[in-house]
Amino acid sequence: MGNLSAAFISDLVRPSLWRDAAVGSLLVGALAGTLYTLAYFESGPSSPGTEAVLLKSALSLVLTGSALLGSFAFTSAFRTGSLHLRVLLFQRIPAFAARAGSTMVAASALGVATAELCAALGALVSGTTGIHAPGVFAATGCMGAAWGYSIGSVVRNHQVSLFLVPLTLVLPGLAAQLMQEAGQFVFPLAAADWADRAILSQPASWSLLTSLGWLATVGAVALGVFTKRDLA
Repeated sequence: MGNLSAAFISDLVRPSLWRDAAVGSLLVGALAGTLYTLAYFESGPSSPGTEAVLLKSALSLVLTGSALLGSFAFTSAFRTGSLHLRVLLFQRIPAFAARAGSTMVAASALGVATAELCAALGALVSGTTGIHAPGVFAATGCMGAAWGYSIGSVVRNHQVSLFLVPLTLVLPGLAAQLMQEAGQFVFPLAAADWADRAILSQPASWSLLTSLGWLATVGAVALGVFTKRDLA
């Protein structure tokens, strides 16, 4: 337990963690702002669909951006060799879990920053903040980071994960059209459904449980692979 706490604290104060989170926030915010502006000028200020477009697109961007942040948190450390040093200092499981936890914290901050941007854009364009749910955005970022970190730790390749991680979030949505009702039980769709409902204060316990089940399964597989696989 002491190793885990020490590893988590040392991970949490890494400048690169917050630098990457800040860059991710800027990119996600810029894309969300662009989509909001386009939706506003196309639909007009009185259209009730404008804010819905913003929130759905922003949540999707937060999930994808956080997944990439989580993936790179592992692959960059593996590529530079800093992960090997952390394993020597804290042992495998604490090093793995601490890096995952600190990245989820940073991704939560990314989500909150995006939520605040959405509120600011709403106030600027329509004179009202509308729906303001930073907690939902933070949770979405946390889930995205956990997913991306698990995938990245299995893939290990920095360049491959750049394309593979977004694919794992996009392809299930395409496959869901063929799977029909069963498609709602894949991770990205379940997470998106929970976020859409939670932001409107609607019950969606099955979506949340499905998302957490996927994250627990993928995380357990990733941890198992990491503990058994050679670090070379």
